[in-house]
Amino acid sequence: PKIQEPKVEDSVGQSKYYYQVDTDLEIPKGSYGVSFVSNAIKGDPLKYLLAKVFVFVKKEELNEWGYPARLAGLNYSISHGNNTISVDVNGYSQRLDQLLLKLMFDQENNRRIDHAVIDESLFEKIKVKLKKNLLNREFDAAYQHLLYEINTMMTTGSIHRNEYVQFIDGITLKQVNDFAKEFFSQVAIRIYGYGNIEPGKIKPVIESYLKNISDKTFSEKEVSEFESRFIQIPEKRIYHMMKGANNNNAQVSVYKSNDWTIKDQASMEVLSKVIEQPYFTELRTHQQLGYIVAAFSSSSNGFTGLGSLIQSQNFEADDIYERSHKFLLDLLTKLSTELKEEDIAPIKQAIVNEMTLQPNTLGERYSRFMSMAGTYHGDFEFFDKMTKEVQAVTADSLKSYIKDKWLNPDKLSQMTILYYGSDSKKQEGLKGFEEIKDLKAFKKGQPTIQPYKKK
Repeated sequence: PKIQEPKVEDSVGQSKYYYQVDTDLEIPKGSYGVSFVSNAIKGDPLKYLLAKVFVFVKKEELNEWGYPARLAGLNYSISHGNNTISVDVNGYSQRLDQLLLKLMFDQENNRRIDHAVIDESLFEKIKVKLKKNLLNREFDAAYQHLLYEINTMMTTGSIHRNEYVQFIDGITLKQVNDFAKEFFSQVAIRIYGYGNIEPGKIKPVIESYLKNISDKTFSEKEVSEFESRFIQIPEKRIYHMMKGANNNNAQVSVYKSNDWTIKDQASMEVLSKVIEQPYFTELRTHQQLGYIVAAFSSSSNGFTGLGSLIQSQNFEADDIYERSHKFLLDLLTKLSTELKEEDIAPIKQAIVNEMTLQPNTLGERYSRFMSMAGTYHGDFEFFDKMTKEVQAVTADSLKSYIKDKWLNPDKLSQMTILYYGSDSKKQEGLKGFEEIKDLKAFKKGQPTIQPYKKK
């Protein structure tokens, strides 16, 4: 077949290899990604900064070297996460493995993935640029602040920029390289391959890494003891207030229905599509709260639920929230008795089409593959399962779901963050909520989960 079944294999050095051969588009292109997972950061703001700076420096070092590769239709990128540094390559398949090999260890040019070589003056310029960019984030739009705050709060390994910006001036290039050496001294290796590729070509790349960089690796079981996890939102209504330099006010709320399951995600995908248009029409068009008005399904932070986001220049943050919350409850109350099959049939079909129709570009197909291989830890049946669960949703099942999860005050679990802008005349909290004054301390005290791993 032109699109073969995806596979997961145990490879050299305890590495995990996820790949899928796809020649359907009849182009000789593919993608490889190698993610190195380390316990070197451990939630330390300084080490998180060193990882960020190392990636910046490494990109700068490789910029001139990579020019011929880019001319030849080969592209690469280096990025970092909460406990990962990843190298990705894409383009014409014939030499992708050689490009990846040279990015890991290049004896001819005395270059290796765990060390960066650039001029000290350029290093200082990178630090200045990074610090300026981080400080300028204070002037982001109000809704951008809220999305950053809530996403940073939801995972254990994420570190707020305010915690590490203070260290930028003092770090040295030697310090960055010492950290890189520590990071790569022992890692778990996760490999991803997609497209018109020869899967076996990746093995020499990993063997070279193990020979020339480090042969000490973690097993997936060991990684599970230190990998980033999701915090559990408590079964109550909580809120946090913040004051910002932007002149708009905003609110973001997440309403949790359950810890994540595919069945719950399917129900929420359908329900959120029923809600999003009337929510926008009422609050954006009729009440004219602001230009940023959205209701959406929330399923990427370890739970399933509904999210709402509004930014306004004319209303205070608490007022924005009250208007949003009231409309949602009124709408859900109405849907709990009046929702019909004809209301959800086209929504279900659109969701099923999106999950079952093969994308037309290799990049989109690789992104879909990575969602199953990465986010859902190799559950390549995920979209098939989701399709079946969406098809099983009925108007009656959604009405019961609404009554049980959304209209029962004792079961309502909610997190809201209010952003009061520079022109705000007052900063008031929310009645009936517990205030969280310190998000970092709150996050540290919460139990954690990792629901996406295939059982």
